[in-house]
Amino acid sequence: PSPAKCKVPAWLPSGSMFQNIPGNISLVVEAANLSLKMTRGDPHYVETLLCSVLTGQTQDSVQAVFQVHSGCDYFYQCGQVRKMAEDVLAIRIGRQARHQQEACHQDLFFDRGIEQE
Repeated sequence: PSPAKCKVPAWLPSGSMFQNIPGNISLVVEAANLSLKMTRGDPHYVETLLCSVLTGQTQDSVQAVFQVHSGCDYFYQCGQVRKMAEDVLAIRIGRQARHQQEACHQDLFFDRGIEQE
């Protein structure tokens, strides 16, 4: 990963914690470079998402390819974080890819039935 290319936007400060409404997924933003820790249900199962490269950024959204560490394995996923309100984020994470350059490919990241902005 090349963290120098992955600066965290000001609206996503380091140390922030977010949780989805059902409470089964939590997300912690770490460091000045974009890295996330995601817990899904089991607090002992943590996925670490390290930004490899930013693929897009606007005033209120950021899209990046993340190297994901899950146990002893790693893979890549495309992720998009969008600020909806002060304490509300919309997060989309794509399917797993073995290679960084494949992660944001339309077949892995976008649902064909959803029209993109």
